[in-house]
Amino acid sequence: MNIRLAVLALLAVVLAACSAAPAVTVAPTAAPNVALRTAPVANAACMDALMSGALARHPQTGLGITSAEGQANAVEWPFGYSARNEGGRIVLVDATSKVVAREGDKIQVGGGFGNVIWHACGPVSVAQGS
Repeated sequence: MNIRLAVLALLAVVLAACSAAPAVTVAPTAAPNVALRTAPVANAACMDALMSGALARHPQTGLGITSAEGQANAVEWPFGYSARNEGGRIVLVDATSKVVAREGDKIQVGGGFGNVIWHACGPVSVAQGS
């Protein structure tokens, strides 16, 4: 009986390890880093939709996009993106280490919904006047 319990406990540990969380990228920088959900690999293809709204903190993915109607959307950012805190404001950084947007900026990005998360795969652009 004890062997069965040990095997069941080991199986539970293995199953828990297999359900690991998605990749999180943290940029190497002197500013305090912010955990950001990113794609685990570079996208080979991109969905054909466009999301726009304000770049905002999101508890599920680090940063998300809030629509003009106030709907907070979780975003999985492109592979290689990261985020950091600069003076209390979160900035989004692309794979080349360039700051592409700041918290509160009106942005747009290509991608599409999957599993209730927006999968961003295009470059992030900031609307004029943000």
